[in-house]
Amino acid sequence: MTSPSLSRAHDTDDALEAVLAALHELDLRVDAAPGRGRSLDPRQPGRRATRMHALLQTAADEAPHVQAVLGEALVLVGKSVLHAFPQNLFWDMDGVFAELRRVSRTSLDDTRRLAQALAELMDLFGRESPIRFQYVHDFVYGFDWAEWVRREPSGRAAVGPFDVRYVARTRQRGLELLALIEADDTKYPKVPAGEFRNPFTFTRTPEEERTLFESLAAADAIPNPAWCQHTAPRWERDFDAEREVVAARLGLLR
Repeated sequence: MTSPSLSRAHDTDDALEAVLAALHELDLRVDAAPGRGRSLDPRQPGRRATRMHALLQTAADEAPHVQAVLGEALVLVGKSVLHAFPQNLFWDMDGVFAELRRVSRTSLDDTRRLAQALAELMDLFGRESPIRFQYVHDFVYGFDWAEWVRREPSGRAAVGPFDVRYVARTRQRGLELLALIEADDTKYPKVPAGEFRNPFTFTRTPEEERTLFESLAAADAIPNPAWCQHTAPRWERDFDAEREVVAARLGLLR
């Protein structure tokens, strides 16, 4: 008869194997997406973002059951981004994974909850929502977060771009936007079917978005370097204003 401990170990191994297979499948889907899984890392322009199965392998020193939970969380978040933002161009998930791993050291249940909250955030802002943003770049690369921290640094500077507190705040902002859209607000009106929302002063076709963000990365003007698990995000500079300057220089202002 198989002992309970051996049975549990076998179940964990099976779960981890299934998660790795799901991550491989997700990587293939990202490879086939419009951006081909591009990274924004300026040190290696044009490279493929770290594949999600490779991200999980960076946690190989964790216990197998912890790896399985981290992998499940990464699958959930990755699938939600792919579903809500199918035209997303840059796919750096290193920073997201780093936060999931940080939380897992305290609570695996909190890791699951954070992944679920991130997935729900994608649905709230993505293509099937009245908000209907085309890309998740502003969130992943920290532009919205940096602006939020600058407004009250004494109480917010310790909150990271994927911290559960900031995720909850972004959800609340999304609900506020839904109310504005329902009222056909001047800045946030209802968007015609088939169109994406762009409240910015610069245009954001895929080619323009790629050019703008790669120019920002080359100029060290990305608040959150999400292509790295160990680099601290920055909020002290007015990255939104810097983005406007770069967009104007590139001739992207509307």
